[in-house]
Amino acid sequence: MHRVSDLRFALLESTSSLGGTRILASREVRWNEDPVCFHVLAVSHAVVVRRERPLTELLTCGDFSPSGRPLAHVQVGAPCEFSTRLGRLDYRCRLEPFSLAAGDDLLGRFSAEERMDVFFPSQDVGAPVTRIGWHLERACLRVETVHSYPEQAVGVRSQSRFELHDGGD
Repeated sequence: MHRVSDLRFALLESTSSLGGTRILASREVRWNEDPVCFHVLAVSHAVVVRRERPLTELLTCGDFSPSGRPLAHVQVGAPCEFSTRLGRLDYRCRLEPFSLAAGDDLLGRFSAEERMDVFFPSQDVGAPVTRIGWHLERACLRVETVHSYPEQAVGVRSQSRFELHDGGD
């Protein structure tokens, strides 16, 4: 059984190989001609932005050791925020545990084509779920995820923003 206290967030400058991690569902979209992959993993999620300087966002609760230059690595136990700039790309993420008493849906409005909802088998109270939603705009990619832990009555929400700017390295 995975616990919220096991969750780790990592941001890597790479298209980190997800080898060794079970991918339960994936979706690939194009953002300004660059592929972006959303993965629901057996151990949480990955967002891979394949640009001239690739970026991988990971939220994992397993012993997964991805490759790539780490830009951030934090244990998720309390609300936290992280931001960085990588060339023309600004990245910002907020992670926040929350009570499941109000539900486990995404806060943003996402069409069926802009979201994935993957339920995990469970013999306990409720089924754990990972939800990923995204909005593509010309200069901005917004991603929201929810990971629920019904046996603990808590979830973790991430809200990420990838924003392109003119100029830069």
